[in-house]
Amino acid sequence: QMCIRDSPKADPEEVERLRKLSASYMKLRKEFESEGRFKPNYVHVVYRFVEIFAMWVIGFGMLLSANRALYPVALIILGLSAGRVGWVEHEAGHSSLTGNINIDKRLQQFMFGIGCGMSGTWWNSQHNRHHAAPQKLKHDVDLETLPLIAFNRAIAAKGARSAFARFWLPIQGYMFLPVTCCLVAYGWQFILHPLSIFKRRLAFEAVCIAMRYVVVGLVGYYGGFTFAQVALGWTVTNMVGGAYLFGTFTVSHTHKPVLDADKHIHWAEYGSDHTINIAKHPITDWWMGYLNYQIEHHLFPAIPQYQFAEIHPRVRKMFEENGLPYDVRGFWQAMGDSFRNMNEIGRCDLARLEAEYKGVKK
Repeated sequence: QMCIRDSPKADPEEVERLRKLSASYMKLRKEFESEGRFKPNYVHVVYRFVEIFAMWVIGFGMLLSANRALYPVALIILGLSAGRVGWVEHEAGHSSLTGNINIDKRLQQFMFGIGCGMSGTWWNSQHNRHHAAPQKLKHDVDLETLPLIAFNRAIAAKGARSAFARFWLPIQGYMFLPVTCCLVAYGWQFILHPLSIFKRRLAFEAVCIAMRYVVVGLVGYYGGFTFAQVALGWTVTNMVGGAYLFGTFTVSHTHKPVLDADKHIHWAEYGSDHTINIAKHPITDWWMGYLNYQIEHHLFPAIPQYQFAEIHPRVRKMFEENGLPYDVRGFWQAMGDSFRNMNEIGRCDLARLEAEYKGVKK
């Protein structure tokens, strides 16, 4: 129910604007439903799984070969496969992969467990909160990124009394891809996700993650690798996969303005004011798993993501008809904007920020 209720304090023009926006959104949604846009394409689903399994076969095959020159290539392929798994588990988490909620959840848990060593249930619990209010302080958990990163001034202010934050934030833009993304992956694999699985007694996900360790152990054993070499290979794949996943996710929101915790906006305005799209290109579409159409994804998260490449002009038209901005940038422009933002936040005087945002509590 997106239409706002009558209120004696409401501005009549604003009430009418929001009602028109709600009507436009619902009209477009019904059009997409009637066109079958919410239905899955099973050929596309099979392709995505075949791609991942092929990357696993090639990567592990190279590691088991006698050609040591192939090892670095193998680790890069396996790292990229973790990123591809991330796109699939993300879509399955939205129940837009096969269209069957139960199947999608199991596929998500299996792929995220064996492919990344992580928990799909934990991901959903966090990611759903992000979708409910992207870039909204105290609501969007993706903003709570200290001590390793601060994407905006309000969050950076929380690190004013942390010696580590005062040391780390000035260099956060330089450390993000090579170090921070890897550390986050390790933290998820060995702390946050195992604890969540244990507390929630998620036996299936525990088995899926155990299968990952079995596969890695067998490859290490039959490939003649030492424990240190296996650990190094794990770290390299985490660096590649972490940079791929987290680096790509970063471009869509982090450099956009945040919304105060006590302010409320229309559902569509989270897409227009706090989200950007990355310009359409076949390589970009593949690399980002169609999540370069982030505006469409936030407005219609249950639509299979490959559909966004076709429907985005109609969403843009709806925005224009309602006087909303539709922010589209090139991939490298968005990446540059993201890192410039990180560097600008890192150079802020944290003590001054703490005084400015003293009402923003942890």
